Amino acid sequence: MPETVVALTIDTFLGSIGLAGHERLIRSRAERELLYELTVHVVRRLGEVVEAPAAGNPPAELPMRLGRSAVVVRLTDPTKLEAAATVVSWGFVLLGIGSSDIANITVSTLVSLLPRIRVLRAEYGERSVADAMGQVERRTADEIFIVLNGQPCRYPRARCRFLGPDGTSCAIKPRDVGETLRYMEQREIIRQRNGVEPFEYGIVL
Repeated sequence: MPETVVALTIDTFLGSIGLAGHERLIRSRAERELLYELTVHVVRRLGEVVEAPAAGNPPAELPMRLGRSAVVVRLTDPTKLEAAATVVSWGFVLLGIGSSDIANITVSTLVSLLPRIRVLRAEYGERSVADAMGQVERRTADEIFIVLNGQPCRYPRARCRFLGPDGTSCAIKPRDVGETLRYMEQREIIRQRNGVEPFEYGIVL
């Protein structure tokens, strides 16, 4: 498999992990810095960061570089970057897109979600539904459906059961999204937040 190398910077990291559409949801520099730190932390944990030695610095002494410095990422296993993207997407969910205080969210809180996110199965649409939760203000089946249906498949290598006849776009239906959300709730990955339709969902911490 050819090796792909990208550089994560605080201004471009969302596009680098496939979440360019989330840019419009960032409300402040503080949120951007938290999400960038989260991205670097998760990718590092997944074993994908390659730190290029600075002039005069041996690799063992090179500190982790945030801020304006780029963090170089080697993409040898695309599924790991996909997992990182889902964690970051769920960071948007926890930030509440307008309702949560940045001071109440930490990188450690977000990283703690990684084990649950990694059990989500792309072939059954679970990973796509989880990703889409970070792009909508009201996390209902209908809103998630609007984000996914007709758009390019997020995980084409997984041969998702909701792949459309053209082999490239998502053909998931509102009912499919609703049943996927309920299944994820049964597995205690997410939780239903209200008792009257349309049901909204949040993340279990």
